Amino acid sequence: MMMETSRVAEVQLTTNQSTLPVSKPVLTRRNATTLWLKDFLRFIGPGFLVAIAFLDPGNIAADVNQAVGSGYELMWVTCLGTILSWFIQCCCARLGVISGSHLAALIRDNYPPVISSFLFLFITIAILATDMLEVVGGAIAIHGITDGRIPLWAGVLLTCIATFVILSLKWVGNRSLEYIMIVFVVMLAITMCILCSKTTVDVPQMFLGMVYPRLPASQVSVAIGALGALVMPHNLYLHSALMSSREDEVIVVGMNRALTYVTIEAAGTLVISLVINSICIIVFALGSKMYGNGSDMGLATIGDVLADVFGRGYKYVWYLGLLASAQASTLTTTFTAQFVITGFTRIKEDSIWLLFVTRGLTLVPSVVIAVFSYQIHDGFAAMTNALNIVDSVVVPFAIQPLLALSTYTLEMWKLDPFAKFMLAMTWVSSWIIMGLNTYNMVDAGRSTIPKQMGVQVCFYIAVAIYIFLLVFFSFSPAFMHRMFDFLEVRWRR
Repeated sequence: MMMETSRVAEVQLTTNQSTLPVSKPVLTRRNATTLWLKDFLRFIGPGFLVAIAFLDPGNIAADVNQAVGSGYELMWVTCLGTILSWFIQCCCARLGVISGSHLAALIRDNYPPVISSFLFLFITIAILATDMLEVVGGAIAIHGITDGRIPLWAGVLLTCIATFVILSLKWVGNRSLEYIMIVFVVMLAITMCILCSKTTVDVPQMFLGMVYPRLPASQVSVAIGALGALVMPHNLYLHSALMSSREDEVIVVGMNRALTYVTIEAAGTLVISLVINSICIIVFALGSKMYGNGSDMGLATIGDVLADVFGRGYKYVWYLGLLASAQASTLTTTFTAQFVITGFTRIKEDSIWLLFVTRGLTLVPSVVIAVFSYQIHDGFAAMTNALNIVDSVVVPFAIQPLLALSTYTLEMWKLDPFAKFMLAMTWVSSWIIMGLNTYNMVDAGRSTIPKQMGVQVCFYIAVAIYIFLLVFFSFSPAFMHRMFDFLEVRWRR
């Protein structure tokens, strides 16, 4: 009897306890902030890899051209280009988060095979051109740090070997590569700040150059080149691929918060790149003014200029910064090449030979360019301009598929009001950049091609075809499928 009574009492006690209100943890403002930061840190990393393209040797060369030609006057171009690029990079990041895939794979799955192969060819050309410039920039840095003891061809080999060794860490995890990129960005920022500490900045003129658009007639091509250099075609493929690998993080925080985090991260890293580019312009402008012969300044000679102006030690500081820029950018370019190849061809990403192929493709051309351009007066400047023109020609064929997939296939504009605004501004930004790049390409072609009538006619026919392709790729993948189906039916008849 006592046993039964005790059991009843135990059951009643358990029942009473279960009916008591359960106390919930109170989420204070401090706890909410900590939770927000913890979730946000999950998405830190891809933006730094993307920001490297805004700090590569090509952009540094564009900073030199701006500083030598006009001092602070064209800093507004860098600010405008960074803002336009932010909209495009936000679109890339959102595409990766929403689709769970990346740009190369989406092009393969949604476009006709002919169009997909065409886009694969063009992005491959852009990656090769960009990588050659970055590898040569690393060779120049190694050559300068060692006071010429290591020749340029050996510097190219060392840069490629370092890239291979660091990228082998990918089997440890993509996070390790992101941390290495952050170290390189910090290293570049520190070296530029050290150089800037020796300069006397005209702050009012600097801010005036940032917010007041002035464009001397002699600097039109420089301004367009600087704006075009900020949007690299391989960057669009890279950003979407990096964000598509954040599937677990998206599940944890939710889609809406993930989109907010990637937007903020893209803005933060691009602000860092803007600050570093601005410091470069400030340093080069003062160096050009004090040196008195700014026309001789370039990637290969600016170390000697800084040594004459500020002291010998600052020459090595500059070359360390250039080495960080070149090594980081060639890492991201090679990394992008692997995403592009696996996306378009379905090859397994962890194939070891893929790393050898993507790293070896530009090895021989880079050695040849490094050796011969060094022996020619202004050879590096000519090489930089030529490779930047290649990127300018190719970049629309990365932007247009990105916008078509985001607008027509994924219907990203239905998500939220900001998505509509972001897509609209991305379309505007893309057409501004493509228009300026096309103008720069045509202007460069008119000044370099022979004046014979036949050559001129062929050139303008090529320009007309190019503009037609820009318009054609603004249509949806579904439209292209219907068009190819119609042409196939007509051909069979």
